[in-house]
Amino acid sequence: MAALFRRFVVPVFFTFLICTCLAAQTPDGQQNGPLPSQSTSKEDPQRQKALDLYHAGKFVEAMPLLEQLVADHPDDIAVRESLAFSILGRSATLNDPELRKKARARGRAIALQAQQLGDHSDLLQIMLSVPEDGSEAAFSDRKEVDEAMKAAEANFVRGDFDKARDGYLHALMLDPNDYEAALFIGDVYFKQHINGSAVEWFGRAIQINPNRETAH
Repeated sequence: MAALFRRFVVPVFFTFLICTCLAAQTPDGQQNGPLPSQSTSKEDPQRQKALDLYHAGKFVEAMPLLEQLVADHPDDIAVRESLAFSILGRSATLNDPELRKKARARGRAIALQAQQLGDHSDLLQIMLSVPEDGSEAAFSDRKEVDEAMKAAEANFVRGDFDKARDGYLHALMLDPNDYEAALFIGDVYFKQHINGSAVEWFGRAIQINPNRETAH
């Protein structure tokens, strides 16, 4: 799975780390640590549907199913981890900064619950790096660039990749030296399996700042 939510704490740092964590997960949503679920049948069609939506990056659709599964099966680690990440991903779609902050704090709290159940995955450790109060960093000191990037991120999380790409392009027009904008355009193409264009934009990001490792 391509990079789905790249700025839990600071922009860009999580891009390919999260991509790697999600790609390494098994179809059951486990990776490097979470214990097998004992409380939910792996043949449960609702569970499978929720995890399929989650792995497809459709967090908004997955969330109500995951919420119900966590309520019905509180010891299902994979489901709880998926819910935490979905909440953090969906937070990018919220326009109100306070609502985003509250959502991020809640996502982290659920991730902490998963850890207490025995989850030690790499992805979980990333989620626990979110400040406890849910605060977030800005993409840019320039308000118009930061707003353009956040709007594009929201479209990326919703799965509207064409709008996301247009948003990142707009941010790059406002600031041609915006490393994240170029990098995230590459992410969009990567998500769409247009690998040639993805490599081209990752190369553009490297040209902007060859000292940052994320695009390499």
